[in-house]
Amino acid sequence: IKGIKTFGSSVRVVPEKYSTTNVIRVAGKAYLGNMNFAVESGYIRPTNENIPFEDYLKGVVPNEMPASWHVEALKAQAVAARTYSVNSIGKVVPDTTAFQVYGGFNWYTNSTKAVDATKGKVLKYNNKLISATYYSSNGGYTEASEEVWSSAFPYLVAKTDTKDPKNAWTLKLSKKQLSTSLSTSSPASWWSKTTETNASQLKGLKSWILKNKETSASDIKIANISSVTFSGKTKGQRAKTASLKVSYHLKNKTGSYSMNKSATLSFKMTEFRSILGATNLKSTYASVKNNTNDFTISGKGYGHGVGMSQYGAKMRAESGSSYSSILSFYYPGAKLTTN
Repeated sequence: IKGIKTFGSSVRVVPEKYSTTNVIRVAGKAYLGNMNFAVESGYIRPTNENIPFEDYLKGVVPNEMPASWHVEALKAQAVAARTYSVNSIGKVVPDTTAFQVYGGFNWYTNSTKAVDATKGKVLKYNNKLISATYYSSNGGYTEASEEVWSSAFPYLVAKTDTKDPKNAWTLKLSKKQLSTSLSTSSPASWWSKTTETNASQLKGLKSWILKNKETSASDIKIANISSVTFSGKTKGQRAKTASLKVSYHLKNKTGSYSMNKSATLSFKMTEFRSILGATNLKSTYASVKNNTNDFTISGKGYGHGVGMSQYGAKMRAESGSSYSSILSFYYPGAKLTTN
């Protein structure tokens, strides 16, 4: 391939005029405003820059909440997203669920209407912008911020949410992963032929053991899980601690093997959720049952539970609540004001 022009470590593409008819497409997605392309660790990182603030939000709201939902729920989402965004001015905000999802020039009539109808409105407590956290569903009970993060906020409290749909889910962890006794005569062939069940759930657990308990090993294979227990209770009625007993086969960096090693592991439930994967262990509002062949974790909700439930906002809007009423419920004491 013949290059047309060579740039340095970054290049900025600027439209002749800012307009919804002037777009740049990256990986098939349309974006307004400037796009900076910079080389980072061998990859090209595109960053959308200099977009009018409300136009940025029009690309956020329908990617955080379906644009087909009730407009009052979308307005509540717009205010929460705007408050989060104003708090993040001057920072690079990755367009992921860990920060705030942004879809560029991917606007919808209903969500655009919600942004326009709440233009400039943010949430403040004692005249300071709040931490307007939100998530999918709380399972019927919101969580206090100090149970998930280090800080307690008077507007992020634990309380019953009668409008959240309380969607239930289950996650099964098989007790037996591999044989507990392995032939050491041909470890290489054994290693190449064995596989573990629950691969996506156990990937994080394996990584944690290698990082924190078996730092001299090159790999481990979990043989069995003999115990999983949850204990304690947060202000939001969630379990506080998870304890596991696991046996595993360890591959040393020399290539030799240690069989049937065991460990008792204890985690904060929020850490345990990260280890198993937040899409697997959907929330910490859960309990565990010891069955013959597996441990079944049963839970409700999806997300950390702090702040606004998006499904709860949807149900409240459909029941006749205004966006300001929805925000008052999920951020009690916070004032809706123009920034």
